[in-house]
Amino acid sequence: MEKAELVNQLYEFLKKKPYCKVRRFKRSEVITNYIRNREMMHCMLSGQANLVHYTRSGEEQFVEKYHRYDFFSESFHEVILNNEYSVVAKRECAVFSVNLAELKDRPEGQEVLGLLEEMMKIRIREISAHNTILIQRTTRDKIREYFNLLSRRMLTREFELPMSYTEMAVYLNADRAAMTRELSLLEKEGFIEKKGHKIRLL
Repeated sequence: MEKAELVNQLYEFLKKKPYCKVRRFKRSEVITNYIRNREMMHCMLSGQANLVHYTRSGEEQFVEKYHRYDFFSESFHEVILNNEYSVVAKRECAVFSVNLAELKDRPEGQEVLGLLEEMMKIRIREISAHNTILIQRTTRDKIREYFNLLSRRMLTREFELPMSYTEMAVYLNADRAAMTRELSLLEKEGFIEKKGHKIRLL
């Protein structure tokens, strides 16, 4: 089952349940904090948000981006005191949240947990794909692996990047300046065409 179908099925099944909420957030509002909301699973119904990490010195670091039908929870990240994560709206968005602690004792609990398990499998595949990018030896290899991943997902050799170049550098765990140089070289050498955030693989 595709991610969009899973999210829609889960939403239609649970939207009137007391342990589920749909909330709207304005740009820059905090959607959730993983220290305080460990029993919650969240799904993006619309909009865009970023997961940010706050270091011990209080510095905010971008971790990953969420779009429509993406889901997120504390389960995917090691959260301890002084290692805090928050999800912040990048634009106006709607988020569907499920309280897993309350769900467990409900008659429909097993059926819903089955759907959530399928969503977890999708999320694990996404994490695995990200890890495949990160283990590439050079910045160039990371860029090409990432672009090939986007091409396969979208079934086209021409696509728009889902994040800014600064966020992409963080996603690739690459130096921003080094990544920019490699993108220019890939374009000059005829591997890609680039116009703003639009990429075409040659």
